[in-house]
Amino acid sequence: MWIRTPIIPGYTADPANIAALGGFIRTELPTVERWDLLAYTNLGQSKYRRLDRPYVLEGEPLMTRAEMEALHAEAVARVPAAVWSGATRSEDAA
Repeated sequence: MWIRTPIIPGYTADPANIAALGGFIRTELPTVERWDLLAYTNLGQSKYRRLDRPYVLEGEPLMTRAEMEALHAEAVARVPAAVWSGATRSEDAA
């Protein structure tokens, strides 16, 4: 079994959240072969505009590499098969 968790700023991008998920996976889902942490992407903004719908994360920047690596460290401490992927912004970009 593979588990995929989107890492969304203000929602799931929290070390305590990742630690809790990792603990659950470790104790309750022993057959997990891989846990993917998927960095937030803002590619859906234009689709929401075309649908004339509000985009809750309008203007939210991508996660930085350091932020994703810190969350990955929390995850892999509990589930060694945890990996992360996705675009990140440079550390000095606002």
